Amino acid sequence: MSCGQRPHIPYRETQDSKSKSRSSPESKLAQLKLQCARPARKLSWPDSASTKLKVLWCNTFSEEEQDYWREQFVSARSQASIRRELEQKYDLDFKNDWRLTVFRRWVDAQDLRLAEAELVAADEAELTAQGLHGEQLREALLERMKARALTKGDFKLGPRR
Repeated sequence: MSCGQRPHIPYRETQDSKSKSRSSPESKLAQLKLQCARPARKLSWPDSASTKLKVLWCNTFSEEEQDYWREQFVSARSQASIRRELEQKYDLDFKNDWRLTVFRRWVDAQDLRLAEAELVAADEAELTAQGLHGEQLREALLERMKARALTKGDFKLGPRR
């Protein structure tokens, strides 16, 4: 899964998927985070500060660095001082506050997507342990994802068919 994409729902079971489904949810989470680091599509505005920061966020920043910036985004610091620090450290020139605000919203949405991917990985492990495979597993995962999306009112977290 690349940054911003939904988690994969298995459709057909192969020998590889049988061996992968037996792996622990922790290893699946590590696989999801690794997949986030791979660019999956052409970037719309590759030279914009927002796009460059998103690429850094997904491919370069460690968990500690991401946590540092999350803390800065919710702190009492002014947007201007955060923009200056980003420009000094990473040579990113955010022209105005709203672009940084949009990036902050993207970080929040990305965190929700990763949390949903973790839940899907845990659901898959649980359902596989219950003996579901193939189409049964896929349908059960879809139902759980739909239920969470309806409960939260965030339909972007639901599955794609």
